[in-house]
Parts: sequence; structure tokens; C-alpha cells
Amino acid sequence: MSYAGLSLDEAPPFSISLRFFLSAPPFGIAAALLLAWAGPQALASRWTPAALAAVHLMTLGYLTMVMAGAILQLLPVLAGARIARTRAVSAGLYVLLCAGTVLLAVGFLTISRTTLHWALVILIPALAALILIAGGALYGAPSRPQSGRGLGLTLAALGVTLTLGAWLAERYLTPHAPALAWTDVHLVWGLLGWVGLLVITVARQVVPMFQMTPAYPVLSDRWLARAIFLSLVVWSVIMGFAIDGRLPPWVSVLAALPIALGYGWFAAATLWLQHRRRRRLPDVTVAYWRLGMGCLLLAIGLWLAGSAIPALARNPHYAPLLGVLVILGFGVSVIHGMLCKILPFLAWLHLHRARFASGNPRATIPSMKELLPQRAARRQFRLQALSLVLLCAATLWPAVLMRPAALLLAVAFAEFWRLTIGTAWRYRRLARSAPT
Repeated sequence: MSYAGLSLDEAPPFSISLRFFLSAPPFGIAAALLLAWAGPQALASRWTPAALAAVHLMTLGYLTMVMAGAILQLLPVLAGARIARTRAVSAGLYVLLCAGTVLLAVGFLTISRTTLHWALVILIPALAALILIAGGALYGAPSRPQSGRGLGLTLAALGVTLTLGAWLAERYLTPHAPALAWTDVHLVWGLLGWVGLLVITVARQVVPMFQMTPAYPVLSDRWLARAIFLSLVVWSVIMGFAIDGRLPPWVSVLAALPIALGYGWFAAATLWLQHRRRRRLPDVTVAYWRLGMGCLLLAIGLWLAGSAIPALARNPHYAPLLGVLVILGFGVSVIHGMLCKILPFLAWLHLHRARFASGNPRATIPSMKELLPQRAARRQFRLQALSLVLLCAATLWPAVLMRPAALLLAVAFAEFWRLTIGTAWRYRRLARSAPT
């Protein structure tokens, strides 16, 4: 395992990110149970209260929860950017993000303007604080490595997502609601800006490090995140003109092609690097990433087909299937793959520190595979993959498959929660008497 380019001595306390990692799976469970409760009508339209609530439980409660914890952990390690009063910042952001996400989901589910308003009052300052604090730390970092630039673009994408989301949510129940097409802009910035750019930025470090692959090509390493961010900006401007009727819709489709090509390149490059792994032993992390990259390529293919065949894009099953592939297939699978390595690695790193701090450098500490057993992780992967297949099928045959698929997804998230709690418990048991 190569630690080149990492400032491991700068890693903040494990508790900074652990609270985020442990609290994310319950939001995934809640989203899945909500889909099961709503039944076949849950994904009949992307605008149903249950669909809106479930999507935001997944994107804010799960994906953003994990990513916020990861950013607080990775800024010092990848970019040498120190955050002042990290414990207080982490605790405050955590409480606000949890409370705001719950209120937002309840507001969508009950169609309550008051609840949505209070959700915005909590979420906007919380996410704005994350952007400003992390961005300020990056700006003040002594050097700006490639990963630091990628994290900066990721935070900028979160800023755009937050601005659009606040505007859309505030006007959600008013008679002057914005054109529904603006939700596509918000969704794209959230999934392909905030989530996607962070995945690309972190992948350049964790894929070669943990999966024993060669480094990413220079095109991916240096320019891909910038090119995708610039393409998102150009597409958004053109999309705005198209929504106002000043440009035909096909122009916005052409403007989106570079984004699709960029992510297609990233997925193909990742799969190729995995094919060239130096270590051929089975690794569940590789399986998660392969599933995520495969779903990303399928989503790109489905979008291209929908762009070429307008009747397909108008089909009521099209948008839910695309959403499942991107959010669950790509986002959640890759996040799971990352956490299956990052979580035990951080536990091992802090146990290693505690061993020296306690004056007993020869003390034995468990390996990463002992901290998060591979057998249990493989079981969770199988549950995750099966629930994903069933949920994709449920977008086509909701009457028969929606409830079984959603319940299996809840079980998969519960199993992943058990994995994370188990790793945290093993760490606490070993470190409880040593300074960390």
C-alpha cells in the first residue's frame, strides 16, 4: 500500500468522521422503508411526495452525510488543509445536517410549507458553513496539490446545488413555482457535480492505494474534474436559455454530451485499472467499484438512448430507472466501496498512533481485514447488488416488485450499518484505555 501524497500525521481524530459514517445507514434504511410503505405509487412519478422524500433521504441523509465526514477527514490528509476547532465544527455540522434532512423529508412527505421552511433554515447555514470552512482551509493550505483542487471544485458544485435546491424548495408550494426543468439542473449538479466530482477526486488516491492498481492516466488525474465542472457550467447556462424558450432543447442535449463523455471515460479508466491490478486476490471493494462503474455506464447509455429517442425519455419508467442507476447503482455502491477500506484504515491508523502514544510500540493491533471482516462485507455486497437489480426491475413492474425490492434494500443498508458499528466497536474496545 503506497501512502505517497498523503499527510497521515495531519489526520484529525477518528471521531470527527466516524459520527457521520455511523449515522448515514439509518437514513438509507428510512428511505427504503418509505418506498416500501408507499408501494407501487412511490416511483409512479419523480414528483410524488414519497419519491421526493426518499430521494433526499438518500442524497442528503446518506450520500452527503458520508461525504461531509469524508471531507473533514480528507482535507488535512490529501490537501494539507487544517480546519480550526475541528471537533466543534464536526459536531455542529452533524447535528444540523441530521435535523435538517429529517425535516426536509417530513416536509416533502406531508407537503408542509412550514416544515420545509424550517428545514431550509437549518440546512442552508449547515451546508454553507461546510463550504466556507472547508474552502477557507483549502485556500490557506501551504500547498495546493491536485487533490486539493479537486476538493475545491467539489465544494463549488455543492454551493451550486445548495443554491438551486434552496430556491426550488422555497418555491415548491407557491403558485409561482419555477419550471420543473430547473429540478434537472439541481439534480445534475448534486449527483454529477457534488457526488461525482468527489468520487473522481478521491478515486485518484484510493483506487491505486487500496486496490493495488496503476495510477490513473494523466487526462483523468489532472484535467477530468476541471473539464466536467466547466462542462456543467456551460450546460447550465444553455439549459437556462432552453427553459426560457430562447434555445431549442436539442442544444442543451449537445451541451450535456461532454459531461456524459467525461464520466464514461472515468468509468472505463477505473475498470481498466482494476483489470490491471497487481494483486489478484478477491476484494469486495473492487466488486463495489465495478458495480458502481457498471451502473454509471448503463446510466449514460440510457440517457443517450433517451436523448436520441424522445418517446423513451417521456416514458414514466425512464426517470425512476435513471435515478436508481445513478443514486443507488453508482453513488451508494462507490461510497460503500470506499468505506469498506477507509473505515478500517482509519481505525488501524489511529490504533497505530495510540500504540506509540501509550509507550508500547510493540503492541499487536489487528489488520484492516480483522477490523472489517471481508466475509461479512461480501454478504452485504450480495444483498446490495440483489436489491439494486430488484429495484431497477421495480421501476418497470412496480405493482409486483416495489415492496420486496425496497424491503431488501432496507436489509442491505441495515447489514452495512452492522458492519460499520462492528468496526467502530472493535476500535473502541482496543483503544478505550489509550489516548487517540
